[in-house]
Amino acid sequence: MADQFFTPTEVAKKLIALFRSDNEECIADFAAGEGELLKVASERWPIARIVATDIDAGIVRRLRESQPSWNVGRCDFLNDRSRSASQLLR
Repeated sequence: MADQFFTPTEVAKKLIALFRSDNEECIADFAAGEGELLKVASERWPIARIVATDIDAGIVRRLRESQPSWNVGRCDFLNDRSRSASQLLR
């Protein structure tokens, strides 16, 4: 996709450092891209359930392969029908 932008690792680290919580049960990113925010978050909260969705089927496939313990699915989070059809979001 021409308009993809992936979060740089340093930006992800700074964003996650802003959170005050010490124990999160579930962390989700609905435009996960390469999953950098979730990777950094899972280092901070290693027992949290990780949920990643993205509209790009290729990105979803790569995330499933590289992060087998994550819950990954394809979804256009801005589309009601897509969200309703997503088994991950139920």
